[in-house]
Amino acid sequence: MVTAPTEAQREDYEERAAILEFEANLSRPEAERRAALMCFPRPPEQGELFVPQSNVRQDRLVQHDIQVSFSPADVAQVEAFVDRMQSVKNNIHKVDQTPKQARGNQMSGKLAEMAFGRHFGWPVDFRIVLGGDGGVDFRLHDGLTVDTKSVWVQTRMDYDYTLALLAAERLSTHFVQVLVDSAFASALITGGISRERFLAIATPHTGWNTDGEAPLAVRRSQLSRAFPASFWSETARL
Repeated sequence: MVTAPTEAQREDYEERAAILEFEANLSRPEAERRAALMCFPRPPEQGELFVPQSNVRQDRLVQHDIQVSFSPADVAQVEAFVDRMQSVKNNIHKVDQTPKQARGNQMSGKLAEMAFGRHFGWPVDFRIVLGGDGGVDFRLHDGLTVDTKSVWVQTRMDYDYTLALLAAERLSTHFVQVLVDSAFASALITGGISRERFLAIATPHTGWNTDGEAPLAVRRSQLSRAFPASFWSETARL
């Protein structure tokens, strides 16, 4: 049975097609075809759209921050990773950080990856790579890549935190902000931004304490919760 789509469903379909066309570099017909497969049981025929299946998780606006909880085993796994990383890379923290701050930031960075991987259904890479990860934490469908940017929050989780990137850090196609609480008990995925959008709206980070390059930054309130469909792995869509 064919059911006429609502205005919201039509807007959702058009938004997904636009994301695929411009951020995954697809042709418009191919972007529309894939958007239809994401939204509906089968592609639209003769201009008609069909009601999407309710058990398929797809690219859509997330109304709230995404909260992910960590177990003691999760924290222990990340602590072991940081210990191994410090034994291999014995000078990995910034000179203006105390050892406690450096370790906390390293912990929160890996927990941010764990939060994204757990919610969207991707494995986290716990290998130690001497040359770094190339600014890419996750390689997704259609060539999209994600770099999670963590904030180890000591006070307010509702603050409008910045997402700042140096030129060498702007390698992924998308960046996702993750706030990790001070006790490493949970995290909030607050939103994401494509590299193109970041470069279009970011401004110099005025509070950066360095004699070298100042990063560009956006605020949490400027991030989007309309995640591309390929952020979800195939298993997470079930």
